[in-house]
Amino acid sequence: MKTQPAESSKAASTRSNSTATNSTQFSRTDSNRSSRSLHTSIPSFTTLVNSDITAFDVEAEMAFALVASDPNARPKQFRNLFEEFIFVFTTMMAIASTTFIQGMIVINTGTIGRDLSMTPAQVTWIAAAIGLASGSFMLFFSKTADLFGRKLQLLLGLSLLSLLSLLIAFAPNALSINILCGFLGLGTAIIAPPAIGTLFATYPQGKRRNRVTGALGVGNPLGFILGSISSGVATKYASWRQSFIVIAGFFFLLAGAAVWTVPAIPRAGNPGVLVRQFDYLGTGLTVLGLACVSAALTYVLLPYSLPSFCCCTSLSNGIRERLEMEVRLTEIFAIQRSSPAWLALP
Repeated sequence: MKTQPAESSKAASTRSNSTATNSTQFSRTDSNRSSRSLHTSIPSFTTLVNSDITAFDVEAEMAFALVASDPNARPKQFRNLFEEFIFVFTTMMAIASTTFIQGMIVINTGTIGRDLSMTPAQVTWIAAAIGLASGSFMLFFSKTADLFGRKLQLLLGLSLLSLLSLLIAFAPNALSINILCGFLGLGTAIIAPPAIGTLFATYPQGKRRNRVTGALGVGNPLGFILGSISSGVATKYASWRQSFIVIAGFFFLLAGAAVWTVPAIPRAGNPGVLVRQFDYLGTGLTVLGLACVSAALTYVLLPYSLPSFCCCTSLSNGIRERLEMEVRLTEIFAIQRSSPAWLALP
């Protein structure tokens, strides 16, 4: 009779130990599950970076959305060969818009200078403002084309060029035409990146892309010739103001052709990420550096200039150009050059 309580106590202790063990195992299992769920709910830095890179892989989506199965066939968004030709011509002239405008200005600079009583430096800035603005903002608008849509930016740029050309036709003085020419160069920087991106996204690797790329090489000389001839004819039979009206109509027609033929490229990802990661400081330093160099090269030929234009200018890419000249001090804060040899490299 005494052995039964002992055996029952041993069985009870065994059951309590097994219960404690099971509860410990269940608690460990729950903790492991919670830790795994916490780990999976919080993405790692590598996962975030890879997702951002995948989200902004726009070119892959363009390739699947736009091109045909045969890389040498006509892209499926063009119904016939004529529509494809209009698309290639539109993008080609959008890329060559800077040379088109410069060809027109070369013919009219003398006439514009006499009509508005401009100094030689002011006449120089008619063409210099276009090239400066176009080269300074090209990289900036390359990024905005990927952010906000290439077709939209192309249409806005062509419309802006048409409007600015029309305003230049009614410019009353030298200052207004120089400022408007600067904005005209800004318009060429707006339309060139989306035109190139759309063209290469439409055509995959193959013979057809090679032929289209070869047509781009014809754009710059063709644009210069068309700009020179159109402005020359307009100036001969009317005035230089009518030549700007002619190119305003030309850019308006290009905008209409872009609406008809340029495909809409789908955007991917979150544009806010690229907006926050954009190099605003580098863009500002590039524009400031190029402006200082252009100002120094323009005003250094005048009889008097400020010594601040004779300093070293640093661009954002680290390239430095040193300008030296032979000067003769005539006043405290002014210098006068004795010879036109203003550039002397060491």
